[in-house]
Amino acid sequence: PHGALTDFCLSRNTIAKKIWIASMREFISQRAGLICSSDYELRQALHYVRPASTHVFYWPAQPVPNMRISSTVEDRDRPTILLAGRLHPMKRTLQTVRAFRSVHRAGARLYVAGPPSKEVSVRDLKQAAGVDWGTSVIYLGELARSEMQDWYRRADGMVIFSKGDNFSHAAAEAMLAGCPVFVSQDVGLGSLIEEQDCGSAFAIESDIDIERALVQVLDRAATRSRLSGAKVESVSAALSEASFRINVSRAFMSACASVNLSASQGRLGIAETRLAESTPSRHRRL
Repeated sequence: PHGALTDFCLSRNTIAKKIWIASMREFISQRAGLICSSDYELRQALHYVRPASTHVFYWPAQPVPNMRISSTVEDRDRPTILLAGRLHPMKRTLQTVRAFRSVHRAGARLYVAGPPSKEVSVRDLKQAAGVDWGTSVIYLGELARSEMQDWYRRADGMVIFSKGDNFSHAAAEAMLAGCPVFVSQDVGLGSLIEEQDCGSAFAIESDIDIERALVQVLDRAATRSRLSGAKVESVSAALSEASFRINVSRAFMSACASVNLSASQGRLGIAETRLAESTPSRHRRL
């Protein structure tokens, strides 16, 4: 579904989408297999449909070629946190900026990278940053992937405290660049981040939860530690094109086997019915 069966997506054009789901529900339950990019996405989808089969595996992600931009000594000497993603209430952008100001450590900087939205403007971001705007809270604007790659390599940690992300390409690319990643449990890659010990996934329900999470993030950032080469290689293998193809192939073979089994059971049922109909009634009584 790639996000199409989430509460957020279905909150828009709701009637048309739910009519479509209702019309397809029987087909989905009997014949469709659902492929999701995360457990979070699957949980959301199962609120609306009950498919014949489900599969969860990560989309492929590859590191962007390193094209470094200039970096000052001051930038390198300061603990640096990157907040990536569109400025939006779903991303908890403003709450994260306010929480950073609340728990701010001397010298630490929060860099915000992402385009504004109708819901959250650059002016809103500046207001949330207050007197820290341009000093410890710095807006980078919308960056190209190559520029983001440079910030992944420069940052001591990246945060995404979203209310829901099916698969965060930013989190994937950050880990592949060796940057620790800290997310809410509603970010799809949270399980991989914790399995590979590449950061943390926090239970985020309130602004206080964001503040508590940022305290741990800033403590980690103060150590200036990056992901080891072994961890990056392990994440790269999990998010590789080869792994994705193998998983798709297995899902397809599983679906084919299920269809063949259903067809065989259907043919057997038809044969049994015909046999019963062709058997004389006195034989059936015996």
